[in-house]
Amino acid sequence: MGDILSLAAANWPERVALVTGNERRTFADLHADSLRLANGLSRIASPGDRIAILARNVPAYVEALYGVPTAGMVLTLLNYRIHPREWAEIIAAAGARVLIVDREFVDELWPVLGDVPAIEHMFVIGGPSDGRGSSYEELVASASPTRPQVEVSDFDTAWLVYTSGTTGSPKGAMITHRGIITAAMTMMLAISPTERDRMLMTFPMCHVSAFQVPTYHLCGVPTVLMPAFEPSAFLELVAEHRITITSLAPTMASFVLRYPGYDTADLSSIRRLGYGGMAMPTSTARALADRLGPVLVTGFGQTESTGWVTALSPEDHVRALSGQEQLLESCGRPLPLTAVAVMDEQMRRCPAGTPGELVIRGDLVTSGYWNDEKATAAAFTDGWLHTGDVATVDKEGYVYLVDRIKDMIITGGQNVYSTQVEQVLHKHEAVSEAAVIGVPDPVWGESVVAVIVPRPGAHVDPEDILRTCRAQLAGYKSPRKIHVVAELPKNITGKVLKRELRGRYAPATAL
Repeated sequence: MGDILSLAAANWPERVALVTGNERRTFADLHADSLRLANGLSRIASPGDRIAILARNVPAYVEALYGVPTAGMVLTLLNYRIHPREWAEIIAAAGARVLIVDREFVDELWPVLGDVPAIEHMFVIGGPSDGRGSSYEELVASASPTRPQVEVSDFDTAWLVYTSGTTGSPKGAMITHRGIITAAMTMMLAISPTERDRMLMTFPMCHVSAFQVPTYHLCGVPTVLMPAFEPSAFLELVAEHRITITSLAPTMASFVLRYPGYDTADLSSIRRLGYGGMAMPTSTARALADRLGPVLVTGFGQTESTGWVTALSPEDHVRALSGQEQLLESCGRPLPLTAVAVMDEQMRRCPAGTPGELVIRGDLVTSGYWNDEKATAAAFTDGWLHTGDVATVDKEGYVYLVDRIKDMIITGGQNVYSTQVEQVLHKHEAVSEAAVIGVPDPVWGESVVAVIVPRPGAHVDPEDILRTCRAQLAGYKSPRKIHVVAELPKNITGKVLKRELRGRYAPATAL
């Protein structure tokens, strides 16, 4: 990890590497500050120690992404949107000795720190709050900008990233130095960045999507940080900085499309707009393509894979929007430096069109789960990582995600893939978002239930939606009940938390 900034600082010392608000940081400056952080931490911790960080997208976060691994330590990323008790549980599970926290989170964090006896030092970004903790800025400023004399292996863990827990309890995926760099190189092959590009970081760096930062720094691309996503700020930053590469979850994209200033915003500089987390509804993809041109790109990745392992290119999106709409349901074809396959339960490759589990292999895959040998052993077979996703692959090699294995519904002995039902629901003019779940049923085992967010100003008629489903789906696949809500529960990357929906609606859906 340390080599990324070292090389960038040598090649482009005066080029801007990082932009936040009015602050500009060159590659030489960022490299020096990351080394100062590494040396400051080396005075109080040892190689292999876990250093936790709790902050939004701020410059100190980028320093930590590089500086902590450069010291031979492991950066533990904390999701700022989860409950403080969950912060404490993750910090304790990781055994972190040092905590870096933004001042805005100190009040929430402080009451639960008593449950984390391993923490010996807390450094506050922006300075101590009422005497709680020490100054992060002083820690960095007091240390030397020289490379620490620490032996670091490619296969050492650089980041500890806890899974989003959309279907169960989070696990700590150990992301290696080699994994991050391989993921960055793989992403380069999908996006083809150049030093003329400018990237807007819209996703929170407290998730594995943080790997986008070293990806573009490897190519000398300036990165503009959004502390938190907001549609008006997105449009302003794209225009102000002439952003060429950025990304939006489909939900974020819908907010941008509906924002009053969208039609007049200057978005002409964008040449690549990535998205992920879920399939892009056709109407959203078409609206973006009509305005921005052939810029859309997506792929499949998860915490355990660090980055994308497949990609659906801009050219693929052009095909999809020119009559082959089924391609929008694909996450693309395998990228170089990875192996992707659809296997049955005996780890035999499935024929084209036959559902099986998506498995992946490559240097970008996690080395395992922190302190969890059982989960690690269950996740791998002969070097292949089990993603937990049901998928198919067609004769052209395009991969289609069918469902999460844990989200598949079994009703009356028949398998129902929730994504298939969701695709039909998204075609209804009144539906903005939809999530389909299975709930316990005394007769059928499980019943299909749809939870829908209406489009602004639209009226949702459950009976009309049910008629639409019955016209396009087998009877057993059609929802037995429709719930209309203002919003769906999501994790920080925009994935719907279906376990929360199952908990919310299971007791009330006996038919």
